[in-house]
Amino acid sequence: MERRMRTGSFVCRATLLAAAFLLASFTSGTVMAAKTRVSGVVNINTATEAQIDMLPGIGKAKARALVQQRSKGLYHSTQDLLKVKGIGKKLLEKIGPYLVFEGESTIKVHKKSRSARRSKKSRGSR
Repeated sequence: MERRMRTGSFVCRATLLAAAFLLASFTSGTVMAAKTRVSGVVNINTATEAQIDMLPGIGKAKARALVQQRSKGLYHSTQDLLKVKGIGKKLLEKIGPYLVFEGESTIKVHKKSRSARRSKKSRGSR
């Protein structure tokens, strides 16, 4: 009886440990994504799917949908993007500063280095 309890306790601990590990691995990816910074602009009329995908809140599916909608006619204002499924007013507010309708796309994604994150943390703990 005592041996069953120890085995059950071990299994329970192992399960909790595995769940904690999985949760930590999923959250660490989310944190890393939040620690990126975007600079430059995207010409929504000439940009590739990869360039559009760099915009905050835009993934591969929305980038593809934006390019497909563009094939029906060029975008002339941010309001034109509302025709694309998944693009709403809140997302437009988020990506609006990065959008242009003429000129080159100059968008770049910058990931914060580990040393920059550490120094920021150490400054906050003072």
